[in-house]
Amino acid sequence: MKCLNLAVLVQMSIEDAEQVFPAYEAHLSDRTECIRFNAKEYKALKYFVDSLNNYVGHSELNDFAYSYCIPQISKEFDLLKITDKSVLNIELKSEKTDKVARQLERNHYYLKSLAKEKIYIFSYIANY
Repeated sequence: MKCLNLAVLVQMSIEDAEQVFPAYEAHLSDRTECIRFNAKEYKALKYFVDSLNNYVGHSELNDFAYSYCIPQISKEFDLLKITDKSVLNIELKSEKTDKVARQLERNHYYLKSLAKEKIYIFSYIANY
């Protein structure tokens, strides 16, 4: 799986994404299989990236793994960026839920095995 730029990933409209997003994402990331599509998740991702565009440059959105899955444990990470010194994990939500804190704790547990200096874990709850 190849990492990608989030701005490139969300350049289509929400309506168009319903038709082509899984194939488009598979092409960008060199996946052999298309991911499952969820319109709410795409909308949250698009809102997240659009809001980031006000604060960071295009290059800051490089090198993200989207919907990365560890198959042995069926664990999925919405957005994951791993550098030499750190790991950034962002979980995208379309609505507030009580399960977010527990999910972030589990993510930290799995990601600490990478032995990086810093692990940053956030959730983004879309505000439509």
